[in-house]
Formats: sequence, structure tokens, C-alpha cells
Amino acid sequence: MVTYETRIEIEKSLELVYDVISDHSVIHQWLTGLKEVKPLNDLLNEPGAKFQYLFKENGREVVFEEELLSIEPPFQFSYRLESKQILMEAQTRLRSIDGGGTEVLMLNEVRPKGLVMRLLLPLLKRSMIRRQLNDLRSLKRLIES
Repeated sequence: MVTYETRIEIEKSLELVYDVISDHSVIHQWLTGLKEVKPLNDLLNEPGAKFQYLFKENGREVVFEEELLSIEPPFQFSYRLESKQILMEAQTRLRSIDGGGTEVLMLNEVRPKGLVMRLLLPLLKRSMIRRQLNDLRSLKRLIES
């Protein structure tokens, strides 16, 4: 298992940041490689909501299924992401900071599936952190523009 966290400060209100970060219709604008999001049930922003994410990475498609586990607008939500290679449980926390901005904190716990991924996952941790930080920077640019 690998755990890591990332954070960023965005110079916009907590409510605005929450609205954008939880909106599946704009997530492709800031999440690297995301090509499509499909709802898998009739629930949206409530526990039990399920989505399928299709990413294109290095010329190949990677599919994740997400289940929303908990939600406390506009302060936090947690979810489970699963692919053929990994199972990830994550929490996104938002808090107001001085000056009217918002801190976004992402906590991640990644479990490998299979022996090969168990061996590779510790080596991939740095690239997972770098990718998430790049996504957060893209989110910041989107919201602050």
C-alpha cells in the first residue's frame, strides 16, 4: 500500500472551489488524460453515486470506476476508485484560508492488485504525486481565470 497527500491554495471562495471540483461536467478540463465520464447510476453528489472514468495514457485506455463514499458540502468528499491494477481510497478536504482563498487537500491510499503492481507501486509513488499536483495546478488555473 502507498499513501500520499497533495495540497494547493486557490484564490477563490470555498463554495466556488467546491462547486468546480465536484462538477463532473468540467472535470476533464483539469484532470490529466480524462476523455470521458459516465454515470453508472441515477445518483449524483451523494453517497453511492458511481461513475466510470475513461483515461487515455500513453496511447492506451485505462478505465476506473468511482464510488462516492461520503460528502459534506462544501468541506469534503471521499471516494473509492478501482481499476484492473489498483484500488484507491481518497478524500478531498477544503477549508477557507485568510484572504478569502481555499486550501484543497487530497489524501490518497492506493492498494495494488496483483504481484506486478505490488512491486511497481512504491516506484510509481513519485509520479502519482507529481501527476496529482499538476492536476491541482490545472484546477487552480481553471478556477482563478
